[in-house]
Order: sequence, then C-alpha cells, then structure tokens
Amino acid sequence: MNNSNAILRKQAHQQAQKYIQKDDFHKAISIMESAVKDFGPHVGLLCDLSSCYYMTNEFSRWKNSISTLIKEFIKAEQSLSEISILHTIIKLGNFYEELAQPNMALEFYEKAKNLNPSPLILSSLARCRVFLNQSRKIIAPLYTETINTLQKENYNTSAEIDHNLILVEASLIGFSSAIKRLEIIKKEKHRQSDFHLILYDLYELALIKKEDENMSLLQDWVQKSNPTSNFEKYLKNYHSSQLSLIDTIELEKQLSLANFLQILALEINKNPKNLEIKTKLQLLIDGLPTPARLMYLKKWELIIGQQTLYLDLHKKTIANEQNKISLHSKKLIFLSIKLLCKENTCSKEQFVKKIYGAEYNNSYHHRIRELVKRINLELSSIIGNLSTITYNNTKLNLNKKITIKTVGLR
Repeated sequence: MNNSNAILRKQAHQQAQKYIQKDDFHKAISIMESAVKDFGPHVGLLCDLSSCYYMTNEFSRWKNSISTLIKEFIKAEQSLSEISILHTIIKLGNFYEELAQPNMALEFYEKAKNLNPSPLILSSLARCRVFLNQSRKIIAPLYTETINTLQKENYNTSAEIDHNLILVEASLIGFSSAIKRLEIIKKEKHRQSDFHLILYDLYELALIKKEDENMSLLQDWVQKSNPTSNFEKYLKNYHSSQLSLIDTIELEKQLSLANFLQILALEINKNPKNLEIKTKLQLLIDGLPTPARLMYLKKWELIIGQQTLYLDLHKKTIANEQNKISLHSKKLIFLSIKLLCKENTCSKEQFVKKIYGAEYNNSYHHRIRELVKRINLELSSIIGNLSTITYNNTKLNLNKKITIKTVGLR
C-alpha cells in the first residue's frame, strides 16, 4: 500500500472512531467498510469494524470479519507496534469468548501476558478462568498480581479492568465484595456506561450461582436500567418470562453463541425439568471444538446434569450423541465399563474375579487404581473432566451423573 492510501485510511479510521464514541455504530461501519475497499485493510481498523458488527447484532458479518482480522494480523504482526499487537490479541481473546471458544481466548490472553503482564491482561485471564469454573489455585495468583500491579504502578482502572475484577471477586470473595466495588463506579456520574456494562454481567453470574443475599439490590438496579442488547433484555425479564424451544430459534439469530449458551443454561437453572432446552444446550456444546466442549461440560456439569453414553457390545465402542471411542483393543476397559453399567457399583473382590478371573489380594489394589485412571482418561475426550468411575479402596462406583446404556448384542 502506498503512503497516501495509508494516510487516507488512517483519517477515515479516526473519523469512524468519533462516531463509535457517540455509539453511532452504523455510521462508523459505513466509513470503515469504504476505507477498507478504497485504501486496503489494516489491523486496527479491522478490530474496530469487527467490534461495530458485534454492537449492531450483525453476528454473521462479525464472525466473517474475525477470520479477515486474523489473516491480516498474521500477515502484519511483525510490522506492528507492541501496543497494536496487545490491543489486537486482547480483542481476539474477547471475540473468541463470544464465539464460545474459551480455550482459544485463553491462548490469546496467555500470549498477551507473555508480552506484557498488565492489569488488563492479568485480570482478563483471571475472569476467563473464573467463567470456566477453574480452581481457586489457578485464579488467585492472577488476581493478586493484578491488585499488586495496580497499587505498585499507580494505574487508573478502566471499565475493562473493573469489569474483570468484579466478576473475579464475586466468585472468589463473594458478591458483597463485588457489589461494593460496583457501588463506587455507580456514584461516579461519568462512569454510568461502565456501571451498566458490569451490572448485567454480575447479575447474570448471580442468577447462575443462585445468589440470595444481594439479589434484591441487583434486581432493583437492573429493573431501573435500559437494556442495550438482546442479552440484557432477556436478563431484565428473566423472572417474568419462560422461553420455549420456539423462542430459542428466533433468539439464537440475535446473539453471539456464548450469550445464547448462557441463556439456555439460565433457563435450565430456572427450570431443571425443561428437557427440550437442556437437550438443545447439550447438542450445541457437543458441536463445539473438543477443547471448548470439554471446558463447557466442566463449567456446567451441575446444570446439564445427567450424561448418557452408549456401549455397543458388538462393535466394542462407547459413544455419546456426538463422539465415539473404539474399545476394541482395550479389553480391560471394555469389560470394566460393561460390568459397571449393569450394577453401577462393584466391590473390589467382585471386580477382580470378573475382570481378572482371580481372587483379590493386595497386589490388585494398585492395578485397579491404574485401570480406573485409564478408563477416566479414555472417556474424558467425550465427557470432559467428569470422572466416569471412582475407586474408594473398597468399591468401584459409576458416577451418578452418567448413565451407560448397552446396545448391540447382549
């Protein structure tokens, strides 16, 4: 691209950013699309264009624009400043969260952390890991480092950092702590848009965790607010409406996949007997790329509840609705699952007799433990981190959240 084109593109981008600041996203889109067509693409402009598509609920164009952004970023990364690289990586992390691929979001946030462990990046990592219900041991160091850096470097917090910290604190410390931080933002007149953004995400977290102590205050704030997206409209009307399967067909066109999954989970949380919604959520999660699918299964194992696997006695395979594993060359695993799907529990003596054809002695204790580890590892590719079989040194038990049905020859 020649220098005059670069200058003209930059001027158009700056003009578009003025409209973005006024929330006139449609006008900004028009300017940026013309700039790309006339003067060629640029990573910074493409980032803002993708964000505007998202803000105007143009999710098909938004998803397509992310592919274009990634291609341009890969091509131009070596020539970009560190600030531009970090900005793009964080944006891509945000986008992949909305695409319901938190595994990819974590990769981008970790890459950003390696370049510059700023409070924004550290807190984004912590928030993403909280979203996935990952362990306190993983999240706490990121939170502590964020707070220490903010204090040491005398940073001014931004809406993004406050957003991250409030959601992390709600999960690690409690909603009272998170609300105190949110109340400070609420009192600052120039930060009402920040308050609005954070409020709805905190309210959604409170609903999913069935928070009682502070729910009335959050509900009061939400009811006094004006929702700015379809996701926020749903949250505001959460207690006064119930979605049918037909409702979800129209709604899924109006939301990012991540927000749509959140809504389905909230509906199940409200009405666990809504099997149609539960089935839809399970099917959508099963259709995600494997790393994302396993993360969502772990996150919502309490909401999704029972998982069903199918053991084919003839073909020696085990499967759910989406994935299948061959056990043809894994005789001990196949026999163990076959045994436990009949009774759900088995003493170690019975197990050794049926599987190994021997009387139990202490030498089998370690062998049973290792076999159980192998079974759980083998099945983790289809059911996530949920252990299929447990061994408590006296009995083997099939997880109560898993049903295994046999098909084929009996």
